[in-house]
Amino acid sequence: MRILPSKHNPFSKAFTLIELILIVVILGILTAVTIPRLNSVHEMKLNSAVKKVAVDIEYAQSAALSRNTDTRIVFDASSDSYYAEIYNDGSWAFLADPVYRGDMNVDFQADNSQFKDVDIDSADFNSGSVLRFNWEGTPADGGGSALAAQGILNFSFRGNSLSLLVSPGTGKITVQ
Repeated sequence: MRILPSKHNPFSKAFTLIELILIVVILGILTAVTIPRLNSVHEMKLNSAVKKVAVDIEYAQSAALSRNTDTRIVFDASSDSYYAEIYNDGSWAFLADPVYRGDMNVDFQADNSQFKDVDIDSADFNSGSVLRFNWEGTPADGGGSALAAQGILNFSFRGNSLSLLVSPGTGKITVQ
């Protein structure tokens, strides 16, 4: 005997057990597909931030070469920020950002930053946090002493981490 839907049948509008199992399986599949993609988004954000720093370092080096003076980038791991300066007429002044034309002053924690929450974990250039380039483009520490070993910047974002290495002598940048 078949029960026809009616106003008096309390089960006429309920889901069957098979329908509920199918819904749970579909939600599980969607979750399994979505979670790895979130991780790749985090990796892309970290990669972009590290590439930005690498480009800014290369720009500071080329500015030192083209203007025949010293430049430096001062990293602050405690505030996840850095700024670039050029030595001009006996004092340090902000280096102009080549894209925005304002001061090259980058803060990863600023609310408007596309790299918000990317962490600069550490900066080590001969045990200091300043990377300097002389008029020949040679990398040095904040005091002007040539780098004795690779300079290292460590970055992290939501469980992912990358290191940016600056070679002594040439300033060649490698990302690991």
